[in-house]
Amino acid sequence: MNKRTIILVAAAALAVAIAGCIKEQPIKPDLAGEIAVNLKADIKPATTTRVANDRWEIADRIGLIMKKTGQSLTDFGAIYSYASNVRMDVIGSEQTLFNPASPVMYPLSGNVDFIAYYPYTASIGSDYTVAVDLSNQASGLPVEVLYSNNITNQAPTTAPVQLDFRYSLAKIAITVAGGTNSELDAADFTAMTMGIEGMYTSARLNLADGTFVNRDATNVIEFYKTGSTATSATFEALVLPSKAGDGEITFLFDVGGNTYRYTQAVPDYASHNLYNFNFELDFPLLPDYEATLLNTVIIPRKDDNPTQDISINAAQTMTMTTNKGSVDIYLRGGTGTVAIDWGDGTPVEYVPLSLNTFFSRNYTYTGGGAHTITIIGKIMSLDCSSNQLTSLNVSNNTTLRTLYCRDNQLTSLNVSNNTALKLLECDVNELTSLDVSNNTALLELNCWRNQLTTLDVSKNTALIVLYCDENQLTTLDVSKNTALQWLKCSSNPLTGLHVNNNTALTQLWCFNNQLTTLDVSKNIALQWIECGDNQLTSLDVSNNTALTQLNCYSNLLTSLDVSKNTELTYLDCNNNQITSLDVSKNTALTTVNVCSNQLDADALDAMLGTLHSNAGAKTIRIGFNPGTATCTLSIATTKGWTVTQY
Repeated sequence: MNKRTIILVAAAALAVAIAGCIKEQPIKPDLAGEIAVNLKADIKPATTTRVANDRWEIADRIGLIMKKTGQSLTDFGAIYSYASNVRMDVIGSEQTLFNPASPVMYPLSGNVDFIAYYPYTASIGSDYTVAVDLSNQASGLPVEVLYSNNITNQAPTTAPVQLDFRYSLAKIAITVAGGTNSELDAADFTAMTMGIEGMYTSARLNLADGTFVNRDATNVIEFYKTGSTATSATFEALVLPSKAGDGEITFLFDVGGNTYRYTQAVPDYASHNLYNFNFELDFPLLPDYEATLLNTVIIPRKDDNPTQDISINAAQTMTMTTNKGSVDIYLRGGTGTVAIDWGDGTPVEYVPLSLNTFFSRNYTYTGGGAHTITIIGKIMSLDCSSNQLTSLNVSNNTTLRTLYCRDNQLTSLNVSNNTALKLLECDVNELTSLDVSNNTALLELNCWRNQLTTLDVSKNTALIVLYCDENQLTTLDVSKNTALQWLKCSSNPLTGLHVNNNTALTQLWCFNNQLTTLDVSKNIALQWIECGDNQLTSLDVSNNTALTQLNCYSNLLTSLDVSKNTELTYLDCNNNQITSLDVSKNTALTTVNVCSNQLDADALDAMLGTLHSNAGAKTIRIGFNPGTATCTLSIATTKGWTVTQY
C-alpha cells in the first residue's frame, strides 16, 4: 500500500435483527444511527515486505465486524447484527471501500469496537474463527492474512477512523547455494525444489484477538520458487506463527530425486516477520545428505525497526604465526565485518564479508622475523595454506566449517572446539597427533604426509573422504565410517586393513604397506583399487564388477582372475609371480602391465591372444618375464596394441 490510505465509506441505513430470547425476555433490536462509518485502512507495518503485493488491489475483500465496546465476540448480543462479517470491497481508482450488499452505520447510541480481517470469507465459524490452509505453495504463495483490532471504544463520528492491519503470518525466504566442494550446476538449481517438514499447515484465525487456534496437520509445505541462477536458487513460503517447543522441523532440498536435509527445533516464528535463511549444499550430491544453515536474518515488517541480523556473533578470534615474508590468506564468512591484524604494527584492516564470497589477501612484510596474525570475526572458511606457519589457533572460532592449513610447519593443531567443521585439510605438516573425536560433522579429512602414529576416526561416522597416507600408522579402524567413499592410507606400516563395513567405497588406495591379506568382497561399488607394494598372496576381485582401475603390482600373487571386471580400463599387476592371465572379458582395457612375472612364451602368447581388438590407443608392457624374448608379439600388434618389452 506504500502508506497509501483507503477510505471506507458506508451509506446510511437502518437494519433490524431479532436474535431469540433469554429468560423469555425479548432482545431489543440493534438500531442504526444516522452517522455513516468512515474508516481509513492502513497496513502496519510497512507494506514493502507484504508478500502478495505492495498495496490494496481493486476487488480485494475485507471482512468487517462492529461490536459493542468491551464485550467479547462470543458474548450474546455483543455484535451488531447488521455489521456481523460485512464484506467490504475495494473499488474505483480512489481505492475506496464500499459494502456491496448493505451500508454500515454507527449505532444509535453507545460506543463500538471494530474488528477487520483480510481476505474476506463468508464461512466464519460460530466461534468467530476463519480457516487458513498453507499446505501447498509450490505454484504460488497464498494470499496474505491481515488482521485489525486497534479501534476500540469509538464514539460515532463523521471523521475518518484508521484501522491498522497487521500481518498474521510469518514469511520464510530461502537462498540456497553450493558450498566449497559442491558439484551442483545451473541445471541442478533450475530443477531444485524445496519444502519444510513438521510445520503446522492448517489452523483457524481467531477474530477475537488475531491469534491462530486449532492448529492441525504437520505436513510438508512445498515452497514457491522465486528464481535461480547458475550458483543458487531462491524460495518463499508463508507459515503459521510457531513457538519453541513445537517439536522439530526439517528443511528439504530436492535435486534430481536426492534430498538434502537440515533439521532443527521449531523456532519462534512471529507473525509479521520475514525470516531470511541462507543455506549451503556442500560436497558431492548424495541421498539424504545434510544441508548447512549459514545464517538467519529477521526483518520485522515495521517502518521504525531496522533489519536485525541474529546470526552474527561477537568477536571470534583466530591467530597464526608465520616466518614467511609474504603470506596469502583466503576467508569466507556469513555477513558482517572481519578485522585482520597482520602483527607488524600497521593499522588493523577491516574487511566486509558477504555470503558465499571469498576474500583473498596477499600481505608482504617489510621486516623479517616471525609475525602473529590475528583474525577477528565470524569466519566460515579459512585457507592459510603454504604460509610457513609454525602455530595456528582456531579454537575460538566455533563457526568454522572448512579449514585448509596444508603445507605449513605445524607440529600441533587443536580442532576440538570446532564442532561445525566439515572439511579439514592439514596435510604436509609435522603433526605427531590429531584429535578429531569432537568433529562429528566431518565429511572430509586430509591429514596425509605428517608424523601421525595413531588416528581415531571412530566418532567421524559422516566421513566420506579420508586421506591419511604417508604417516606412521600401524593400525587404522574404519569400521564405523560406513559412509566412506574415498580411502587413501598408503605408505604407512599397516599390517592389516578391514573394509568390510565400508560398502560405499569407490576408491581404495592402500599401497606401500605391509598387508598380507585384503578382503574387498563387500565393496561392490569400488572403481579404483591401489594395493601395490604389499605382501598379498591372493586377491579376489570377483565381486568388484564396477572396477575400472586395478593396481596390484609388487605383491606375491601367483594368479589373478579379472573375468568379472568387464569395466576394467587399466591393469597393473607387474612384479608378482603370475604364471597365466586371461583378459578376454576385459574389452575396455587400454593399458596393461604384466612385467616381472613368471609368464613363459606360451603363457604370454595365450594372454596376448585374449586381448580385444577394439579401436583406440592400447598399450601392453610384458618385459622381464621368462618368455618376453621368444613370445609372438604380432598376436597383439595385429589387434592394434603397442607392445613394449621392458
